[in-house]
Amino acid sequence: MPGANSSEQRLRLFFALVPPREVQERLAALGQQLAVETRGRAVPCENLHATLAFLGDVDTRKVRALERLARMAPRLAIDLTLCEIGWFRRAQVAWIAPSSVPVSLRLLQDRVAEALRTAGFALDERPYRPHVTLVRKCKVAPLSREVDPIGWPKSRLALVSSVSVEGGVRYDELFGWSLG
Repeated sequence: MPGANSSEQRLRLFFALVPPREVQERLAALGQQLAVETRGRAVPCENLHATLAFLGDVDTRKVRALERLARMAPRLAIDLTLCEIGWFRRAQVAWIAPSSVPVSLRLLQDRVAEALRTAGFALDERPYRPHVTLVRKCKVAPLSREVDPIGWPKSRLALVSSVSVEGGVRYDELFGWSLG
């Protein structure tokens, strides 16, 4: 229910690190393999990202403020190497993550999260665990293991809208900025 004002429109938003297309393609290929192993559904190539901060349903009138806030985030280069497969049992998702988190990524996530909290957005209080979801609706846990590293040398910081569509979701990038 939108709220007291029936003309109020809401978007399901999150800030994400978006990899270059060639990295998305490598991740998608791995996701296809894991989908067979877990009997789950691989995330579409164009949806692969690492969430930086999940905002949930946000009034569309706040989008411009979110853009201004993100423009103030540090534009540090973030060089990720993804190599560890795991899963979140409750969410039934298989993911890949870095074995260690670069200081630049921690700094960016801390700054974005602090700015969002200061602006009145409620965020998850659990510690940040960067990962890329590769498979959803896993019926079987993947074998937790290291895989051939997938380098992710360049990133974009993006404000993304999650739109429900037949068969899943589509992610629409509202604004994006190159890092580094």
